[in-house]
Amino acid sequence: MFASNRPDDLRRETYYNARRKRQIVVLRADRQTYDYEWRPNYGHYLFKAKDIDGEAKVIQLWIALWRQADPAFGYFGEYIKAGNTYSPDRFLTLYKAAENYWKRVTGEPNWKLPKLRARAGIQEAVSHCDNDAIALIGRLRKYHGHLGDQELTPEEIADGTFDSTRRLYVLMQACLLRELGLETERIEKLIQLHYLNWPVP
Repeated sequence: MFASNRPDDLRRETYYNARRKRQIVVLRADRQTYDYEWRPNYGHYLFKAKDIDGEAKVIQLWIALWRQADPAFGYFGEYIKAGNTYSPDRFLTLYKAAENYWKRVTGEPNWKLPKLRARAGIQEAVSHCDNDAIALIGRLRKYHGHLGDQELTPEEIADGTFDSTRRLYVLMQACLLRELGLETERIEKLIQLHYLNWPVP
């Protein structure tokens, strides 16, 4: 016998009654998560007040950007609050934030990951978003959002979801720092310091 409350991403539990010699298998909906420890070298935040010129100006820029991109940063905040647990749902939340940010800030309806990478404007050595990485992010979006790319291997799904989530997050961080007026060299330095103890794959 088995019981299931959803057919995808199942966690399997088996129980056995020795007296009756009966077994039941319970399949529960539980998307797999990947938990990793992280101790940031530079502190919890990406940058500190001393890292920017003119705190008041940055706050004004942030408020204006928040209003313009709404609800993108609400989703972005949900992603950040999830902590160190990586899952398909967290990946999709970040993807949705990035897509919404792009459309609302640029005004362009056509959302393309290479365009977001170009807007971030940081070296691939910092973002680790080469063409293969960008393509994998797109395939994982299709898979997790629609279960539409059945050619992905289990390793690509598990490890790729973790790696792609972190890479997309770096692109978003770079875009936001740029929106706040920081130059490319400063953005790259802050990101490298932020991930010094836990390099982006």
